[in-house]
Amino acid sequence: MDKYTLLRDFADSWGLLAMMAVFLLVLVFAFRRGSSGIHNDAANIPLRGGDNLEDDVKHVSPAKTPPKKEARP
Repeated sequence: MDKYTLLRDFADSWGLLAMMAVFLLVLVFAFRRGSSGIHNDAANIPLRGGDNLEDDVKHVSPAKTPPKKEARP
């Protein structure tokens, strides 16, 4: 059996199963309990008015923000 046929047979059987498993995991993650608040918050980002950035970054933890750089004279 040449390499192409071997890879094609693998993709036909196990590849399809792997893609289906990933798809189902994404669905379970998206529709899990307790995630509706997060999805509603993300859906309303474009509708927020004003330039108040504090509301937009309230969910970002301080440890994940990049350190502030000092300005050199």
